[in-house]
Amino acid sequence: MFRFCHFLLFICLLTSSSLSAQWKKIYTSYNNDLFDVHQVPGMVFCAGQGSTVLKSADSGKSWNKLSLTIPSNLRTVYFFDSLTGMVSGENARIQKTYNGGKTWTQKYVRTAAYAYDMSFKGNDGIVVGKDLLAISSHDAGETWTVDTTPLVRKQLNSVAISPGGFCWTVGDSGFIFKKHISEKKWTQVNSG
Repeated sequence: MFRFCHFLLFICLLTSSSLSAQWKKIYTSYNNDLFDVHQVPGMVFCAGQGSTVLKSADSGKSWNKLSLTIPSNLRTVYFFDSLTGMVSGENARIQKTYNGGKTWTQKYVRTAAYAYDMSFKGNDGIVVGKDLLAISSHDAGETWTVDTTPLVRKQLNSVAISPGGFCWTVGDSGFIFKKHISEKKWTQVNSG
């Protein structure tokens, strides 16, 4: 009986400690929808609707809104460090900053396209989105080229690059594509 009571006490302590490890709501005072977040040492960046780019240097206690050079509804944000980063979304417009968001330079635009996600491994990056948009960069987002995907009017929602340079993207209707970062052509993977 003594062991059983210790076991119950252990379970109660375990349960109560896991209850305290929950998400906490942080208020930004901005009401636009946010679609992506990216963290680098000492800094958190968010991007969203209505050209919203937010930056926090104090773990979310306070947020500063950054102004884009060209207004755009955003879906994705990626920063290499606290100064250099990119945002994209509407018209697959990629804007890059070198000074923590004080100024932005347009690096790519494709009318009627929409970017949903961005990922980098070193200088190699990929942006994916609406109508199987897939573009690649091999110079940290300075220039972008169109990748080859099957002609299907679906959207690609997320992209990831493994440490070995293998790329995966997923989208509507169970679409999964893969390629190596050095290749231009994506291959469809049967998801069953």
